[in-house]
Amino acid sequence: MKRHTKNEISTRRLLADARAHVSDEQFFCSPAFTAYLEHMAAIHTSRYSYRYHLTVQMDWLPIPKTHLAYTNNQHIYINAGHPIVSRYTKRNERYLYVLGLFVHELGHVLYTDFPAWALFVQSVLKGQWRPDLSSCSSERVQQSVAEIQAFLDKGPPYRQVIAAVLKHLLNILEDAYIELCLLKKFPGVFGSALMYMRNDDLTQSHTLTEQQNAGLSPWTIAVNLLLYYARFGKLPLGNEPASHPCVQALSPCLETVQNSIVGTFSDRIQAVVMLLVYLWPLANPEKDWARFFSDCQSKQTPSVRTSGLFTEAPIGDTRPAEQGILILEDLCRDRKMTGTGRIQYDDAYLPHKNNAALNDILDQVAIEQLEKQRAAALNTSVQKMDLGALHNHVDITIHRASVITQDMREKYKKIAAPLLPLSNRLQQELSRELHKRKYPQTMPGYALGKRIDTKRLYRPDQKIFTKNVPAKKGFDMAVAVLLDESGSMGSKDRYKYAQAAAIILQDFCYRLHIPMMVYGHSTSGDLVDLYSYVEYDVFADLDRYRLADIQARRSNRDGAALRYVSRRLLERPERNKILILVSDGNPAHTNYWGEAAEEDLRAFRSEFVSCGGLLIAAAIGDDKDAIHRIYGQSFMDITDLSSFPLRLTQYLKRHIRR
Repeated sequence: MKRHTKNEISTRRLLADARAHVSDEQFFCSPAFTAYLEHMAAIHTSRYSYRYHLTVQMDWLPIPKTHLAYTNNQHIYINAGHPIVSRYTKRNERYLYVLGLFVHELGHVLYTDFPAWALFVQSVLKGQWRPDLSSCSSERVQQSVAEIQAFLDKGPPYRQVIAAVLKHLLNILEDAYIELCLLKKFPGVFGSALMYMRNDDLTQSHTLTEQQNAGLSPWTIAVNLLLYYARFGKLPLGNEPASHPCVQALSPCLETVQNSIVGTFSDRIQAVVMLLVYLWPLANPEKDWARFFSDCQSKQTPSVRTSGLFTEAPIGDTRPAEQGILILEDLCRDRKMTGTGRIQYDDAYLPHKNNAALNDILDQVAIEQLEKQRAAALNTSVQKMDLGALHNHVDITIHRASVITQDMREKYKKIAAPLLPLSNRLQQELSRELHKRKYPQTMPGYALGKRIDTKRLYRPDQKIFTKNVPAKKGFDMAVAVLLDESGSMGSKDRYKYAQAAAIILQDFCYRLHIPMMVYGHSTSGDLVDLYSYVEYDVFADLDRYRLADIQARRSNRDGAALRYVSRRLLERPERNKILILVSDGNPAHTNYWGEAAEEDLRAFRSEFVSCGGLLIAAAIGDDKDAIHRIYGQSFMDITDLSSFPLRLTQYLKRHIRR
C-alpha cells in the first residue's frame, strides 16, 4: 500500500474542500460538464453518420418563464437553473434530471425528421393543411374544419398561430416516439436518466380535478391530458367522470395517438391535425394562444423548437408540456416484465453508473477552481521573489491553463505515442538502481562474514562470504525542467524537440514518483512570460496534457526564468535537486543580451551548484557551442533524442549515489 506524503495529503484535502464548495451553477455551467455531454453526443451521433458537430450550451437562468431545453438539430440548449431542476434537494437528482433533458433533446437529433417537420410548418403557413377525416363525417367535425379554415384565411399572422399550435401538438407525439426509440436502443446510462425523469414526472403530475380546481382553461386541460396519456397510457381523471367535455373531445383521437407514436412521421402529422380538429371547440384563441398573437405582432416567426410552453401549467407545475419521458405506460411495463430482450430497468444501476460520471465532473470543476487559485498564488509569489539585480525590475506573469480541453488531450496522445517508449527505456536503465534502493541486497565477495556463498567456494582469495546491504530511502530527488520557448525555437521545429524531452521526462518522473515541475519561458515586450505546465503538487494526473501547448513564442530572458524555477526547486525537501534547461542558444531580451547576459547565466550556474543542485543544460539546434561556453560541464547535446535516455541516466546515476 502506497504511503502518501504530507504534500499529497494536503493536496487531497484541498481537493475535497474545493469539491464541497462547488455550486450548482459552477458545476452545470462548467466546461467539464459541457465537454462530457458533447463527448456523449459525438459517440452516439457517430452511429448514425451525423454530419455536424453537435454543440451543447448550458445556461443558468433561475426564472420560471424561460426555456428549459430545446434543440435545432445542431445545437442543444439546457437551462440547469430552471425551477423545475432546482426543486430537487440533492445534486445527484438534479444531475440525473439534467442528463435526462440532454438525452431527450439528443433523441430529437437522432430520430426527428427535421426537414419534414419544416416542410409541414411551411405548408401550414401557406394555408395547406387539409386533413384526411374521411372516416368521420360528423357535423361537429365538419364545422371545426370550416372554422379552422376561416381562421387561416384571415391572413399570415393567424396561419403562424395555427402552425405554432400544430407544432406543439406534434412535439408531444414526437417526444413519445423519440424516447421510445431511445429506451429500445440505449438501456444503459441514457435509459436510466430517462426512466428517472419519467418516474419523477409521474409523481409530479396533476389530475383533471386538480387542474380544473386551479382554474385552467378547457384547451389547457385537454392538452395536458394528451401529454399524460402519451406518457403513461391513461387519463388522470381524478374525481371527474369520463363524460367530462375535455375527455369526450380527446376520446376519438386516442387510438390514432397510440398508433402514431409507434408509426411514421406522416402518421403523427395526421394525428395532430385530427387533434386540432377535435379539440377546436375547447379553444379560446385570444386567451389560450395569446403568446403567439404577440409574437406575430412582433414579426417573430415561431421557430421549430422542441420545448417551450404556450399553455397554462397546472398549479405548482411550471414544466414545459413536452418535458420528461413521453412513452406509453403499458408499452414500458411490457418491456420491463417480459424478459425477452426488451428493456429492463435496474434500480441499483441508476446511482452507481451515473454518480461515477457526476463525481468525475465534480472533480474536474473543483480542480479548475483550484488551478485558478494556484495561478493567482503563483503570480503573487513571483512578485515577492528576489531574482537578482538584473531582473528585479522586470515584470513577470505566470500563465497556467485551468481547463484541460479535449483538443489538448488528443494532441498530447498523438505527440506522446512514439515518445513514451523512450521513457520506458529511461526507466529500465534505472530499474537496477531502483531495485537496490527499494529492497535489501545481498552483496557477495567478502573475506569475512556469517554466510557462505557456495557458488564462490572455488575462489583462491577466500572471498566466499556475503553481507546484507539495507535498503536505501529511494531516489530522494526533485526535478525541475525549464523550456526555451523563444521565437528561434520555431526554426526547424526545435520546440518540438523541447516538447518531446518534456514529455519523456514527465512520464519518467511520474512513473517513478519523482516530484517534478515543468515550465516554459518567453517574453511579451518588456514582460517575462512563464508558462506553468507541470507543478509539484497536482490535484489529478492532468498536467501531462498541458505539455501539448508548448510552442515557439517571442524572446527569452533566461536569467529571470532560471532563477525563479531554481528558487522553487531549492525550496523542495528532497536531498537531490536537478534542474534541466532545454534551450537552442543565447538569451535575447530588452537590455539583456551578449556578454552581459552570458555572464549572468554563468553566475547563476555557480550559485545553483553551490547550493547542491545539479544543472543540465540540454542543447538543441546549431548554437550548441554558445550553450557549452556558458554552462561548461553542465552541457548536454540532446539533438538525437534516441540517445537522450542513456545520457540522462548516466547523469542521474552519478547524482543519486552521492
